Amino acid sequence: MKTYSQTTVLAIVGSLFLSGSFFTRPSVQAQTTSKPINWAAYQDQAVDLMRQYLRINTSNPPGNEIEAAKFFKAIFDKESIQSEIFEYKPGRANIIARLKGNGSKRPIILLNHTDVVTADQSAWRVDPFSADIVEGSIYGRGALDMKGEGLLQLMTMIILARERAPLSRDVIFLATADEEVKDEGSIWMIANKADLFKNAEY
Repeated sequence: MKTYSQTTVLAIVGSLFLSGSFFTRPSVQAQTTSKPINWAAYQDQAVDLMRQYLRINTSNPPGNEIEAAKFFKAIFDKESIQSEIFEYKPGRANIIARLKGNGSKRPIILLNHTDVVTADQSAWRVDPFSADIVEGSIYGRGALDMKGEGLLQLMTMIILARERAPLSRDVIFLATADEEVKDEGSIWMIANKADLFKNAEY
């Protein structure tokens, strides 16, 4: 049974954003806006998107990660964040998105995978693809491995873009397919699109 705490979503996104890993000094708050960052609104959005994401069945086999890639792509398009889907075989797809920095530091990759292991529904108290909230936790296959982390990385991209953070490096979001079985998604990216994350850290 995989769960993700609603409060954990806000805590981790906030720590990623405020750690200074991505942006130049002085503080982002001073450079981007005269208004405080509305963390409560971001938490609500994160919970909503997390539940949407968990409802996408990417059990591997067969994977069907193209649906997760389309989910991310629609959000990136709405936020005016450059992104591209690579469907390397029918239904199997990776997605990459990028926020540009000033180049003073090496790019950094926020890496996650979109497939999940199969679920035995008889072992669950709730439907593993319902994303039900029970006592403050979100239940769903992949909540911990690793749609939760993918969602946090997505929210990091959204917040950096919306708050117009002055980035010291490019921030690259990369979600790959098939990590749970053969890791074909990552292998394909390295073989065919390595130029997109050349010299990047992760």
